[in-house]
Amino acid sequence: MRRQSEAAFRIIAQAAPALVWVCSAPGENIYFTQRWYDYTGQTEEQASGHGWIMTMHPIDAAQIVPYWQRCQRTGESYKGEVRYQRHDGVYRWHTFRALPRRSQRSRTNRGLVRLKH
Repeated sequence: MRRQSEAAFRIIAQAAPALVWVCSAPGENIYFTQRWYDYTGQTEEQASGHGWIMTMHPIDAAQIVPYWQRCQRTGESYKGEVRYQRHDGVYRWHTFRALPRRSQRSRTNRGLVRLKH
């Protein structure tokens, strides 16, 4: 059942007209849709872990990263606006929202992030 749920999620995420990814509780990337790679030009290796942060405008990253870390600790929703660098070097504004996925064993297991502009 879990494999079917994961497969269904991946199909829905790939079809969404947004940048979608999943992070672990410490904020390390564990899944990106192809739309992310196409938009940013990052490879899977470059985006993995905390590499996705490198696509943020440096001014935004200075504000967003501490906010992201707080949300990871508290389990609160994470939302706002940030500039992400496109594959051609241009920064574009994106609205984002992250929702923590809770498990019975840990307070916050993963957060699903959905971005759109």
